[in-house]
Amino acid sequence: MDTTEHATSGFRCRSILVGTDGSPEAALAVDWAAGLAHALDATVTVVHALALMDHLPGQPETISVDIRDSLLTLLETEWTSRLRELGVAHECVMEDGPPLLAIPRVAARVGADLIVVASHGRGRSTALLMGSTSHGLAQTSSLPLVILPVRGDNPIQPGPR
Repeated sequence: MDTTEHATSGFRCRSILVGTDGSPEAALAVDWAAGLAHALDATVTVVHALALMDHLPGQPETISVDIRDSLLTLLETEWTSRLRELGVAHECVMEDGPPLLAIPRVAARVGADLIVVASHGRGRSTALLMGSTSHGLAQTSSLPLVILPVRGDNPIQPGPR
């Protein structure tokens, strides 16, 4: 048995979860997951975590219905356009809580086989280079995790077409 067969024996990827925050880096992760799902005939769950957003002093610390509706519209349209282009079965989930908690929670709920996130850290430490969410998931995820590097002049490219 060659190394590739050994590395993948027993692993079937039928459900991919990808986290997005609407950033250009996250868009590349969604595109990459869409390409992989298309190649594997897998489904995709796209998650946007609704952590307590920065708020103005004196304003409620909850996310208003208007903001929630606007984010859901973006999630279901612009942020997932590649999935529709490729005809990949997918669902969009907005989950309350910080991404580091929301992503694994949704992954468990939908039975995901793989988690995909983009790295868009901006600092010198490992946590900042990878981004706090991707770094935290690398430390805690019980599922296979793909962290797509998006750094400098060499951004990732979308997944297989």
